[in-house]
Amino acid sequence: MKFGLIGAALGHSYSRIIHDHFHRITGLEGSYDLIEVPNAVDLAARIRELSVSGYKGVNITIPYKVEALGLADFVSDEAGRIGASNTLFFNNGRIHAYNTDYFGFRTTLNMAEICVKNNNWTILGSGGSSRSVMSVLGDMGANEIKIASRTKKDGIFIPYDDIEGGYGLVNTTPVGMFPNIGSCAIGDDDISKFKVVIDLIYNPSKTLLLKNAQRLGLKTANGLLMLVAQAIKAQEIWRNTVFSQDLILEIYNWMENNNE
Repeated sequence: MKFGLIGAALGHSYSRIIHDHFHRITGLEGSYDLIEVPNAVDLAARIRELSVSGYKGVNITIPYKVEALGLADFVSDEAGRIGASNTLFFNNGRIHAYNTDYFGFRTTLNMAEICVKNNNWTILGSGGSSRSVMSVLGDMGANEIKIASRTKKDGIFIPYDDIEGGYGLVNTTPVGMFPNIGSCAIGDDDISKFKVVIDLIYNPSKTLLLKNAQRLGLKTANGLLMLVAQAIKAQEIWRNTVFSQDLILEIYNWMENNNE
């Protein structure tokens, strides 16, 4: 079985490491490729090409999660509700779109024992990952959700200058991701308005945002568990089977110990 990851630039990605380790410890046959598509105009043709060239499915990352949804012949309930897809399954010439980021982020919140219900949350960024995070927070009973965006300025969207604070902050932007590890999306004045800070970035394991939040005494979590959990959920879709949470945690712990 052939699988892969599609994104504009993938030098930061741990996905191949995760899936290769999954194949090793489960004994299941499979390979996983990193497939860079620098230009959005080439996305549709590349996905169609992969769907008829032996690939069983692909993951989708920045910046194509919204665009990928529009290429599908079938859209799962959660992907349709979120409006973005990070997992495509190629089945008998048809493209099926799913969103396993939802499962990954929810797993992170549960394992870190972060309380969502009745609390106010702010999300940094308005891309495909932001939509998944917003959906999870809403389903888990968040009181109010605001999205700080540099491009959208109405309804739930607010400019970065208007961040009011609350219980939780989630960064869904690539700001601070390898190799630009010296960048931080917001300053200490805004970070200190929250009690919990989650950064979906996993490389580095501690972004400048998380370092600053920890220095201020806040509870933090990075995006590694989300990445591992969504990867195993994708394997479940591609293979039509179920894997245990113990397997997710085994791979997560291995990643933590081997990819610092």
